[in-house]
Amino acid sequence: MKVVCGVGNPLRRDDGVGLKVAELLQGEFEVVFCETYPERFLDEICSKGPEEVIIVDGGEFGARPGEFREIAPEQVDSHTISTHTLPLSLFAGLLSPCCERIRIFLIQIKDVGFGEGLSPEVEEGARRLAEYLRRSP
Repeated sequence: MKVVCGVGNPLRRDDGVGLKVAELLQGEFEVVFCETYPERFLDEICSKGPEEVIIVDGGEFGARPGEFREIAPEQVDSHTISTHTLPLSLFAGLLSPCCERIRIFLIQIKDVGFGEGLSPEVEEGARRLAEYLRRSP
């Protein structure tokens, strides 16, 4: 079983993109909306006995807004914008005993100012990543 963890702050515009991807995949994958406190969901995620955990967040890696990349857990902290309380590398490390595989995807953000809703490019990136994950083995 695959569990998708949406990470981000929905009140910081594009930082909510991980939650959008999780929303788009709801009903097709096990989904956990971690928002800015992913560590609070460790027990819930591990209790599902996942084979794979997919963490999705907004990030800054010098691409065009809406582009997504898979980032290695040991490299992810230099690309996230840190609106969550725990670095994603540490979150991934805490998850590792309960699953065989952890994948982290970041979507290039455009605007993380206060407000709701994603910029159009980032929303389209969320849709592309959701489709990619649906087809991914």
